[in-house]
Amino acid sequence: QQVNTVLKAEMNVRHQIPEKEWYGFRQEKNGVKKTYSDAYLTAYHNQLNGMVEQRFIASAQVLAQLIYSAWIMAGEPPLGAHHSTKLEKETSKTANSLPAIELDCNH
Repeated sequence: QQVNTVLKAEMNVRHQIPEKEWYGFRQEKNGVKKTYSDAYLTAYHNQLNGMVEQRFIASAQVLAQLIYSAWIMAGEPPLGAHHSTKLEKETSKTANSLPAIELDCNH
């Protein structure tokens, strides 16, 4: 369904903005590059209504859950035990004092 939403958003933008305003040019290190215009990108972003941000947040939550699950399945080994430095020890003390956070990725 998200693919349909993205395609519909792009179609809406293409109907809103005249074709001659779809593209612009940007100066880059190795020359000028043709790219979508700021107006086109802003309209497209608005049409998606926060979908990109929601997907990034959901992806980060899933990644955190995978890492945490792997750590649990590995027997909860001490973090940084092999390459312990003063900074890692201080960071570990701070991290251990933080409350646990339960992540829910079912959105």
